[in-house]
Amino acid sequence: MTALLPAPARDLDLLAAEIKREIGLGDAALVRGLLHYRRAGVRLAEARQAIPHGGWLPWLETHGIPRTTAWRYEQLAGLDEAECSTLEHLRDALEVLADRRREAKGPPAAPEMAFFEEVRPTTWVEKNSGCEEWYTPAVYVEAAREVMGCIDLDPASSEVAQRTVQAMTFYTKELDGLSLDWAGNVYCNPPYSRVIDRFVDKLVAHYLAGEVEQAVVLTNNATDTQWFQRLAASASAICFPAGRVKFLDPDGVEGAPLQGQAVTYLGDRQEAFAKRFAGFGLVLSNRHRP
Repeated sequence: MTALLPAPARDLDLLAAEIKREIGLGDAALVRGLLHYRRAGVRLAEARQAIPHGGWLPWLETHGIPRTTAWRYEQLAGLDEAECSTLEHLRDALEVLADRRREAKGPPAAPEMAFFEEVRPTTWVEKNSGCEEWYTPAVYVEAAREVMGCIDLDPASSEVAQRTVQAMTFYTKELDGLSLDWAGNVYCNPPYSRVIDRFVDKLVAHYLAGEVEQAVVLTNNATDTQWFQRLAASASAICFPAGRVKFLDPDGVEGAPLQGQAVTYLGDRQEAFAKRFAGFGLVLSNRHRP
């Protein structure tokens, strides 16, 4: 076998120049793409205002525009073209908009942030450790992603959690996800404290309004609570894992939850959810959902 000889230095220099040129062209294409997406968002916002109440989603469907796509591009309409030219990715643009909304709102009041802090338990199902920084094992996140196709939003998250979830947009406790818009395909592992009902109510409201297309929610199987009943009433299917989900703390150490969990699905891919999550435990379908 003939040994491969290193290429001459001048050839490597030429190759490096070509690589840098292609990277530059790619960056420019991304910027142009954001500008076009922003312009589409401006026109989407114009169309939404002109369409009578209740006709927005049917109009999108008639013209083959996915709801999630429309929502993303409408968000970009909040940026001017000069700002778009400084960004390279859609995620960067959405994060800029989230920061802007947070700054406009100002620092959240203490009660708004209380859901990420330790709370005094009032019932047995609330007797958790008091730590809200518990992360979903990757196997459940990947199953949710497979069912929904992608994860557009994680509204109760952190930088650490996003190593696994990898949502297009995510809200941290500093951004206060309860005060921001939710749309598209949502994955949510909400804080397991008394504020969980606010996450559930917000998710259900956005889902029934057609703004959230699909959602996978991981909670305690607190079937005796009102918030769980409200969530289940809007669900397409619910999986009750055969064992307790071993959540991970920020150091990757498995926790020991005091009760079992439920994975609730909202959306039109009921059969796909049932098939994918059957390996975790019992899956029940809701034939009477809205």
